[in-house]
Amino acid sequence: GDWHGTVQLSEKAWYSGAPEADRFPRHENYQTGRTLVVTLEDGVAPVVELVETGRFQWHRLVFELRGDGDFPLLESAITDLVGNRVDSDLLHLTLSGSLGLADRAALDALLDTLRARFLRLRLRDSSTLAPTDEECAALKNQTANPVLATVAATLIEESQSPDENVAATARTALRQLHRMIHTTENA
Repeated sequence: GDWHGTVQLSEKAWYSGAPEADRFPRHENYQTGRTLVVTLEDGVAPVVELVETGRFQWHRLVFELRGDGDFPLLESAITDLVGNRVDSDLLHLTLSGSLGLADRAALDALLDTLRARFLRLRLRDSSTLAPTDEECAALKNQTANPVLATVAATLIEESQSPDENVAATARTALRQLHRMIHTTENA
């Protein structure tokens, strides 16, 4: 067969699945990376014990970012999944929602760390950039560099464009501008 997960077909019929997980779980009850230990006695239904044998842990996490303040919750959810393990986990992370500029920068740094920590990080990121009012004001009020302030104001306006291509390009440029300003300030 081609089943990789453990399946109980009837009281006396089981399929053990693969002893090592080799894919991300398809649903919550998907069990793989196990072996069956079966105890048999005449006239009694078999007793089946699932024993973990897999070395690698495959995880799925779907997380919606609903604004500033959710970023620590994402970090906590990942820690809940894997603890402090390194090089024994694979993560399929699906992100949606929105983040401000500072949280987006922190998310980018976290993703870099996760790529180094996990055997594999599969990322589906449909989250959008939504600078906070304070972040927009700080970008537009670059008194030391009025050119940056003008560029920021233009990008903020274009990030609200009904043309999604224009808006997406402006949001990407805002991320880069924010990163550049904060890198220069911290240098």
